[in-house]
Amino acid sequence: MNFTCPRCDSPFLQRVPEDGALERLLGRCFIHPFRCQICRHRFCAMRWRIRYDREVEDRRQYARRPVRFPVTVSSPFGEHEGRVTDLSLSGCSIAVFAPYGVGDVLSVSLNALDDKPPIEVDKAVVRTVSQGRLGVEFLTLRDPEEARLRGLMRSLWVEGT
Repeated sequence: MNFTCPRCDSPFLQRVPEDGALERLLGRCFIHPFRCQICRHRFCAMRWRIRYDREVEDRRQYARRPVRFPVTVSSPFGEHEGRVTDLSLSGCSIAVFAPYGVGDVLSVSLNALDDKPPIEVDKAVVRTVSQGRLGVEFLTLRDPEEARLRGLMRSLWVEGT
């Protein structure tokens, strides 16, 4: 893509599914919805003569980046250590052997940077469980923690380009 987010000027954008009849109609005119992977801004942009196939299986608004960070997961079941295998602004995959199921509410401490304290996610929910891996959606982050997560995601996007 050769355009940037109108809010933060980031080039790290994800094409997202159309939401409603108006966006489907705009898609026929080459105007498609995008989401900034840094500031979360959702906007539509014209991509002349570019058509996007509908991907029904993956409706994620945020692309995940592969990582290998230690993580501590806390819940009423106790505290468990694991490893984050991919990360986005809205969630992550965690490799952990613990008795969690879909719908369980957790708190997550991402130990992403050796010289800084962990990024604390106050409330997250397990969306998927598969072979010792949890798909987790972040629900509640305090503003300073979200800013730190955005900074981490920006660095991951820059490294990956």
